[in-house]
Amino acid sequence: MLDQQEALRWVQRNIGAFGGDKNNVLLGGQSAGSVDTESNVISPLAAGLFHRAIFQSVLLEPAPLATAEAKGVAFSTAAGCGSKSDAQTAECLRKLTAQQIFDLSGTASAAAPYLSNIIMDGQILPSRFVDAIAAGKFNKMPVMSGLTIDEQSFSLGIAQYFRPGRTPATKADYDTRMAVFDATTYPEGTRARAERLYPLHAYASPQLALSAIGTDSTVCTQRYTNQLLAPQVPVYFYEFADRTAPSYFPKMDGFAPGAYHTADIPYLFPGWHGGPDGVAHDLNKKQLKLSDELVTAWTNFARTGNPNGNGDSPWPRYRNKKNQPGILQQNIPYSSPMTDRQYDAGHKCDFWDAIGTYKPRPTASAN
Repeated sequence: MLDQQEALRWVQRNIGAFGGDKNNVLLGGQSAGSVDTESNVISPLAAGLFHRAIFQSVLLEPAPLATAEAKGVAFSTAAGCGSKSDAQTAECLRKLTAQQIFDLSGTASAAAPYLSNIIMDGQILPSRFVDAIAAGKFNKMPVMSGLTIDEQSFSLGIAQYFRPGRTPATKADYDTRMAVFDATTYPEGTRARAERLYPLHAYASPQLALSAIGTDSTVCTQRYTNQLLAPQVPVYFYEFADRTAPSYFPKMDGFAPGAYHTADIPYLFPGWHGGPDGVAHDLNKKQLKLSDELVTAWTNFARTGNPNGNGDSPWPRYRNKKNQPGILQQNIPYSSPMTDRQYDAGHKCDFWDAIGTYKPRPTASAN
């Protein structure tokens, strides 16, 4: 984050020499880039460095500092440097080779236990995102925020790709996922309710059931953040829903990628290679039309803070009103506004809002 903020300061000092406007800077990103962007919206150190923000697929709350430090100690111990916090331990860690660090960083299909999400250190990131937004303690600016309609199928595709024989997800995988709801952190009866809302028999495959569960928990979290933002700053909320999007996954038994996490990137950056092999997946004529619409909207938002350029059509501003169109579903053959109530129904957000940990924490009141 400090590197990103220094780059933004460079822009402030120098962009005028390139014909740019230092008072009209957009910061945006996808996935981890979305988390980075929200982090800078929250960080007091980034105040005044940019003026519009795009959260594109996924907002994750930062890890508490104590959790991150504990993982750091565990990494140091695993690397053979011990668990102390003295100069000798630091020297040992600095002498680790790239290969030694790489060997402790997990595998292509699973992260190591030493990795942390972005860290709530108390200074660069002073609090959780939702707490800061609810309190109005963030850098206020227009925000574009959205996701894909099948976010979780991306992770499921990666898991299947690296599974021996690339075998599809099974009922056992579904049962394992449902068992998570037995945790004491959830209200009693949560698993039974989840099984009623996501019955395995209602889906063509266990993968689709798992995708729905993982996707809905993700998109309802981001929807809640958008609800907190909407009374304070202009918010433009979208859902990318083109399930014909090119997939960089190979054909795998029982796997349907849909509009997966990252599926929208080739539409926004035509020619993007679409995967780790560096192979472009061309868009067809109908997809190119949607691509043109999205590129125009993103460009308008960068220029004016409004994806329409001006006005409230075809993309209405999100105002968190149940029956008022405020979310643009981007699709083929055309994109159309949908209401918050329709979004709730499509993703079962009432359930996720009730059990989610993403609500602001109550603050202690003074006596």
